[in-house]
Formats: sequence, C-alpha cells, structure tokens
Amino acid sequence: MTQNVESLDLQKLKEQFNLISEKLNKQKIINEKILRESMHEKLSYVEKRYRIQLGITILVVPLLAILFFKLHFHWGFVLLMGIIALVQLGLDTLCYRILDPRNLPNLSMTSAIEKVAKYKKAHTLRTSILIAPAIALIVWTILIASGYSWNIPIILLSSTLMIGAVIRGFLIEKANLRRIDEVLEDIKELKE
Repeated sequence: MTQNVESLDLQKLKEQFNLISEKLNKQKIINEKILRESMHEKLSYVEKRYRIQLGITILVVPLLAILFFKLHFHWGFVLLMGIIALVQLGLDTLCYRILDPRNLPNLSMTSAIEKVAKYKKAHTLRTSILIAPAIALIVWTILIASGYSWNIPIILLSSTLMIGAVIRGFLIEKANLRRIDEVLEDIKELKE
C-alpha cells in the first residue's frame, strides 16, 4: 500500500515536473521571439539611416552642386562638397556591408560580436577620415555666408546653425551606435 502511494506521489511529481518544464520551454520561445523582434527593430533603424543617407547623397548632392554652380560658388567648394559626399557614401556602404544587418541575428554569437566590433572600428575610422574635410567645408560655408567679410551677425548665425547641425549629426550617430550595442546585448541574451 505504501509503495502504491509513493508510486502515485512520484507519478504526480513527474507530471508536475513535465508541466513546469513545458511551460518554461514555451516561455523561452516567447522570450526568443521578443528578443528577435527587438533586434529586427533596432537593425531596421540602422538600415533606414543608411538608406536615408544614400538617398541624400544620390539625390540632393548633385542638385546642390548644380545650384551652387548657378549661384557662382567657387568650384573648389562644390568639388570639396562632392568629394566629402562620395567618400562618406563609400565609407557608409563599407560599414553597412561589414555589419550586414539582415544576416546578423542568424550568426553565431562569436561571429556576430566580431561583425559588430569590425563595424564599430570601421565607423570610427569613417568619422576620423571625414572630420577634417567637414570642418573645412563648414568654415568655408561660414565665409561664403558672411561674404568673406567680418559680418558678425551673419558669422554668428551661420556658425550657430553649423554647430547645431554637427551636434545633431553626432547625436544621430551616437543613437545608431547605441542601437548596435543593444543588438549585441540581445544576441548575447539569445545565445545564453
């Protein structure tokens, strides 16, 4: 009799364990799904930023070049602007291909971490390459706006606008890198 009761208790314990195990597996699947959706959303932002920059470079820069030539801007200014835009496009494309956001969630954790590290290194190099020519273009733009004279109100206004644009650009880049870090954390959680 005691053996039957123990057998029934053991059977109940096994059933409860199986039920709990099944619930945990379902929870794990739900958590994985949520993490993958989160990663997809963050990587979509990175891809969207790349496509916006690509569109601006392809559409807006040639139109600006034509406008500046018609307004008799110095050809060196237009050339510098075009070179910066083309170099930025090339470097952004390289960074995008290194990251490969569409395939990143499917990689092993080690491969994903390596890709993110390479992306960050390439992105830092991209910024380092573009900073000096961008500053030169900003200074030249301020000089053009002030008519190459010491027109203080125009210099202050154009400087403020340029500094605001630079800060906005850095904030966008910082947000982009933060999303990449979050994706990396999601990958680590998913692989555990």
